[in-house]
Amino acid sequence: MPNHPTRDDALALLHEYTKSDSLRRHALGVEQAMLKMAEKYGGDLNEWGIAGLLHDFDYEMYPTMEEHPYKGNEILKDKGYPESICKAIMGHATYTDIPRDTDMAKALFSVDELTGFIFAVTYVRPSRSIFEVQPKSVKKKLKQKSFAASVVREDIFLSVEELEIDMTEHIQFVIDANFCSDMKHKVAIITASSRGMGAACAKELAENNYHVVLMSTTDSVLVLADELGGKGLIGNVTNPDDLQNLVDLAVESYDQVDAVINNTGHPPKGELLEITDGDWRYAFDLLLMNVVRMCRLVVPLMLKNGGSIVNISSFGAEEPNLAFPTSSTIRAGLSAYVKLFADKYGKDGIRMNNILPGFVDSYDVSDEIRSAIPLGREAAVSEIAKTAAFLLSEEASYITGQNIRADGGLGRSM
Repeated sequence: MPNHPTRDDALALLHEYTKSDSLRRHALGVEQAMLKMAEKYGGDLNEWGIAGLLHDFDYEMYPTMEEHPYKGNEILKDKGYPESICKAIMGHATYTDIPRDTDMAKALFSVDELTGFIFAVTYVRPSRSIFEVQPKSVKKKLKQKSFAASVVREDIFLSVEELEIDMTEHIQFVIDANFCSDMKHKVAIITASSRGMGAACAKELAENNYHVVLMSTTDSVLVLADELGGKGLIGNVTNPDDLQNLVDLAVESYDQVDAVINNTGHPPKGELLEITDGDWRYAFDLLLMNVVRMCRLVVPLMLKNGGSIVNISSFGAEEPNLAFPTSSTIRAGLSAYVKLFADKYGKDGIRMNNILPGFVDSYDVSDEIRSAIPLGREAAVSEIAKTAAFLLSEEASYITGQNIRADGGLGRSM
């Protein structure tokens, strides 16, 4: 390996030795803080970021003071990582007696324990959002020895002395570093996303700094994912294995899932009593079980940090229409499921809502139908996408368990 490892190399090494979600999350948080510290002190962004990402990569496998970070240091040297990174990582553990005589080493020491402590403060907030964490609340918790007792408070105070910086300002600095990370690195899964509303949602979220992980039944989804700098997978929402592979792809690529847009194709139509049992079962898998199965996979990933799920439903969920019998029936059931989900997981900061579009411009709309819409036109797919993006955002943090109609006034129920 050359003496200039990339961030991808470092992330792969972290994944090889660290399987715990919380330890990976800590590594990513320290990485973000180190990137901001590099900007502040004129350091090399790549090296400082990698030092943050890998400072504890060996801890899960070698947790004792006799092993960590010594084992990790050996591995890094064998792989050709620069001495500056190795020495900074060794120095962040005070018991190694390795002097912290570089800005990188001092910076790593200053953000390691503090990042972990700030995350602990974040997790006890009702919203679990770092946006709401203030330095005064962090300092107050530092005085409570029983809170996050594993954090070495002495290291936090010593690190501030070494850098000759103000404690309150440094706490705010680390909060800001990870708040920016939170804004820039949210990860969203979007299904049925090769065209229409799904593709529009993918484009909208990518523009809003999400990493997007896309799935559809055609290979065009791979092209779109590449264009948006995301990841793509060919699969079907009715196949549980494909859903598992999709979530695995998101976690392997980005370590997290923050948001999901469950979009689907159209279910079978026909005369009410002529629709076959097979078509009813297929519609059930397509419109309801896709959401249930997705939730089984992503909710465990969202429990620590919260998340948001949006299902693209239909106005027929509240306005049953004989033209769409399976959709009207089963999406009414999805509305009930969303209510139950909100009851169960609202306290965990995980929100779920349905969007109920009317007619959209991804399909031909007749003049007769268009004339029945109060706004006099069908929706642009981009309008549905912006609604979805809003429901996923912090601006919608108090909205959950709802059917949000985006039908141009077509629905008559109140």
